[in-house]
Formats: sequence, C-alpha cells, structure tokens
Amino acid sequence: MAIRWFVSRGHHRFTLDPAADNARAIRSYSAIGFQPVNMVVGFRLDGMYQQFDGSNGGPSNRVLSLTGNAVLGPSVGPYVIGGLGLYGTTPERGNSDNDVGFNVGVGYRFELTGFSAFLEARYHYIKESVTFVPLTFGVTF
Repeated sequence: MAIRWFVSRGHHRFTLDPAADNARAIRSYSAIGFQPVNMVVGFRLDGMYQQFDGSNGGPSNRVLSLTGNAVLGPSVGPYVIGGLGLYGTTPERGNSDNDVGFNVGVGYRFELTGFSAFLEARYHYIKESVTFVPLTFGVTF
C-alpha cells in the first residue's frame, strides 16, 4: 500500500481527517506524531532582505533578517504565522544596528502541480522607528 501512495499516486505526506469515522486509526497515528488536518502546527525559518526609500525625503533604510516562525493552519488554506528574529538595519546615513524583533501575520497556502505556493502579509516590529508590513508571494517544494 505504501508503494501505491508514494509511487503511483505521488503522495509525500499522510493526512488524517478528524471527521472520518476511524477513531482507532486516528489515535494510533496521533500517538506517533501525526497531526489531524485541522490542527497543523509547523515551523518555518525565513531570511529576508528589504530596502525602503526614506519617507518625507528622509534617508533610505536596508533590513536583513533571519526569523524563526510558528505556523498554525492546515496544509492548504488560511493560516497565521508569528515569531522572533534577528534584524540588521542599515540606514543610508548612520551606523548599522542589530536588534531582536518580532513578526505576526496571516496567509493563504494553495497547492499547484508539483509544489505549493503562499501569499501572506506580516507586521514586522524591530524598534519604534522601524516597522513594516510586506506582502509576500512564495513557493515551497
């Protein structure tokens, strides 16, 4: 059966449907770490580079970051994301600075042929003078 799932049908993950009438199988799979469809919690490591023009004629600012994020939602559909990270900021005039910051946001995942894609918006807070909300489209393999 596993060969049929992985070779002939192309599946690369198991999905447990909590609405299915198979409580014994769901308990068994849950005991070894599989999560039901509606209870998916994941982890994502993101790297980001942004450059912003200064507002009101002010200097531009560059941001380089590495964040660790928890993702809560099904493998396809809406999700919430949030986490902590290290943000390096470099203003056009002035000294570079490294700070710990956080981000929270929402997104939507959808399946395409052979890979998945997502669209999300996240609020990033580094310090009072550096906050931003990028709209991101990405792909996962």
